[in-house]
Amino acid sequence: MERTPAPEDRRRNVATLTAQGRRHLRKLEQILTTAHEELPAPLATQEREQLTRPLGRIVDQHAHGDPVMGPVGR
Repeated sequence: MERTPAPEDRRRNVATLTAQGRRHLRKLEQILTTAHEELPAPLATQEREQLTRPLGRIVDQHAHGDPVMGPVGR
């Protein structure tokens, strides 16, 4: 990642992904794709849906904040 001052406000930094960062991101995306395919492999299609549907709701709830717990990172 590379940081440079923002042209409109030099107190702020603009972060951009370097070529090395893009390569690393692609590698991580490949690892994630493989994990998404291999981890639930022993499960039947219906079982995968039964597992991923509630997990997706949990992720959505925490990504958008929860009145009790607050947004992620707090």
